[in-house]
Amino acid sequence: MDVRQELARSQELEAERVRFLERTRSPGEAQAFARRTRGIYRRAVLNRSAPAAEPVYRLRLIGSYCYLRHYLNPGPENGSGSPPPAR
Repeated sequence: MDVRQELARSQELEAERVRFLERTRSPGEAQAFARRTRGIYRRAVLNRSAPAAEPVYRLRLIGSYCYLRHYLNPGPENGSGSPPPAR
């Protein structure tokens, strides 16, 4: 398993989901989705609950969580200042 590829792919998929919601609903609803989902993913990873108990799924949730964190807080306090690029 290539960790970098798994992280990048999970971020790419999460970016697609957010862009879809922005287009079909609204940016506000996409942000609300991102906040809810970020919390769900974080709890799953910290508690190692299903599906985060499996290493591959845990890694994917971490990648998605990181994308959502940067999407919601794009400022310099989160690193680069913008969400990770979708590839």
